[in-house]
Amino acid sequence: MSESRNTGNNENERLSNREARDKWAIDVNIDPWSLDLETLDPSHPSLFEHDKFWAYFERLRQEDPGALHAGLDGWPVLVSYQVPRHHVR
Repeated sequence: MSESRNTGNNENERLSNREARDKWAIDVNIDPWSLDLETLDPSHPSLFEHDKFWAYFERLRQEDPGALHAGLDGWPVLVSYQVPRHHVR
């Protein structure tokens, strides 16, 4: 059985972990205060991997403490950002 590789023609083709990481890579050193609030994504795995998510959540707590998102059933769900304010190590 041969394994198909991603040819870029079909978005539904499977990517390896490395291909997915490279495709959706971000610069974790960008200051979150310089980004538009609408594009701010504190859930990107690289932010957690490099311990850079704290400033993202700090900004969201100050400027957008709760946000409405569509739930699985289509009804709005209030999401709050519950990350401790103090960095605990």
